[in-house]
Amino acid sequence: MIPDPQERFRKDIEARQKNVLLEDQIWNDRRVNAFAWHGDPKATTVQRVGLLLFGLVFLAGFVMLISVAVERHTIFGGLVSLLILAISLRLLRNAFRRQQLRQ
Repeated sequence: MIPDPQERFRKDIEARQKNVLLEDQIWNDRRVNAFAWHGDPKATTVQRVGLLLFGLVFLAGFVMLISVAVERHTIFGGLVSLLILAISLRLLRNAFRRQQLRQ
């Protein structure tokens, strides 16, 4: 017997929304981290906007930390702020990543 596509979709959604067990939390966390770090060319608009906001939060952290580092003349603060900038740029790049067209 062929399973109903709607029933399979419903079970998939229910499985993704479970976060009661530690294994479920780890699985969902891993999926979110993979999306944020590697991006997804097929991401929905809501996912892209969420990743964009997350990247902007890191960018704001970079601006605040670099201003403090320049004011206090600390090299360590400058290096940490550059790391935060790199993370922010990676997230923003993944937010705007599009599916490549095949020729």
